[in-house]
Amino acid sequence: FGTRIKRKEAKYTITENDIKDVKFPISVYPDFFQKYILECNRTLDSSIDFLGSSLLWALSLSVGNSYSIKVQNGWIEKPVVWIALVGKAGIGKTPALNNIIAPLKKLNNKEIKRFIKEKSEFEAYEQLSKKEKDISVERKDPIKSQFLVGDITTEGLFDLHQEVKNGIGIFRD
Repeated sequence: FGTRIKRKEAKYTITENDIKDVKFPISVYPDFFQKYILECNRTLDSSIDFLGSSLLWALSLSVGNSYSIKVQNGWIEKPVVWIALVGKAGIGKTPALNNIIAPLKKLNNKEIKRFIKEKSEFEAYEQLSKKEKDISVERKDPIKSQFLVGDITTEGLFDLHQEVKNGIGIFRD
C-alpha cells in the first residue's frame, strides 16, 4: 500500500579495533555472525562469550548428523556438542542465549504445532468406518520433526531420536 520506505543497510565492517579485547574467538564465525554478536554486545550488553558459545551450540544443532568426522581409518563419529553457560544469577546468560536461539525456537514451535494438527487429523481418520475412509483423504501417521527439547525423560528422548534423524538439541535454562 503506497510507497514503502527503503532503508539503507548500514555498511558496517568489522575492524581489528572491534575485536581486539574480545577473548572469545568470534573470528571463526562468518562476518554476519560476528556483526550480530558485536551488535548484541553493543546494544543489549550481552556477553560475547555467552553469545559465541550459544551460537556454536545453535550451529551444531542446525548441522546435526549431516556430517561425520573421520577420526582415523575405520573410526567415524557423528559430532556432538555439549555447552554449559556458567555464571552468577542475573549476569545475562538467558538473554544472550535467547538472542541466538530465538529463530530455532520459532521453527521448533511451528513443527510441534504441525505435528499436533496432523496427529489429530490422523486419529480422526482412524475412527472413520471403511466406507467413510474410501471417500475421505487418506491420512498417514505423522512423524515428529521437533528438534529442540527442554524437560524430557530418557525414554522420551530415545523415542524422539527414533523419529528425528538430523539431531536433537536439549535446551535447559
